[in-house]
Amino acid sequence: METVKEKTPRFNYTPYAWEGKKYNPSLGIADIAKEIRVACKKMAPECKFSIRIQRYAGGQSMNLTLVSAPFEAFKKVDRNAEIRWKNFKTEEEFFENWQRLINSGHHQVNQYHFEDNYIMTEEAKKVMEFLIKLTNSYNFNDSDAQIDYFHNNFYSDFSVGSWDKPFVKTEKKGGK
Repeated sequence: METVKEKTPRFNYTPYAWEGKKYNPSLGIADIAKEIRVACKKMAPECKFSIRIQRYAGGQSMNLTLVSAPFEAFKKVDRNAEIRWKNFKTEEEFFENWQRLINSGHHQVNQYHFEDNYIMTEEAKKVMEFLIKLTNSYNFNDSDAQIDYFHNNFYSDFSVGSWDKPFVKTEKKGGK
């Protein structure tokens, strides 16, 4: 991602440490969430986002959700699409799961592999890419799961819709 390794990280316990270009140790997670909300309104004024923070023993996290937009967020099931479905018992099970995700209006987005996501439309991918890069620009990570060492500014989760409030396609402003 372009936000990674913009600066030499001040934390270097692991060889994979990175620091986003907007990382500032004096900014708290609530301040970061405010700045992300402002940037989202500028970038996609017709989209609605939910940006929630949590603080807990051992860390903090930010949940970023695309709630509504004037475009479809999910691709229709395409049985002719060349997609790997090996994680499912059968091809039919794969397509049933795809349809179930569309029907629920909720989809968790893997921030490391969102480009390969077969469920989201290109418009939704562009919005998620913006959210992921922006969020990472305020973060740092010097973690290594192999040695059970975790050190970052905050954890982040991305989704389209949520389990209790499905994604909603809205009308474009101006009626078109």
